[in-house]
Amino acid sequence: MKKKRIILEEVAGFELRIYLSVHYFESNHLYPVVYVQDEASVVLDSYNYVDHLFLTMQLPEIIFVGIKPHERNDE
Repeated sequence: MKKKRIILEEVAGFELRIYLSVHYFESNHLYPVVYVQDEASVVLDSYNYVDHLFLTMQLPEIIFVGIKPHERNDE
């Protein structure tokens, strides 16, 4: 069974999109987490390129958590 690398969750009334790194399910490694307030749309729109950066070791593998704002200009 293939595990999902993009997870949708709701926490404290906020929608989260969690993007797991390429090797997340294959290792016991602890990954740093980057929180972004644009719902991670930039990351999710270019996840193939982000995966490429991880696999070619141009970027260390990390987890992105995108938080969908309620009122972006007020938060």
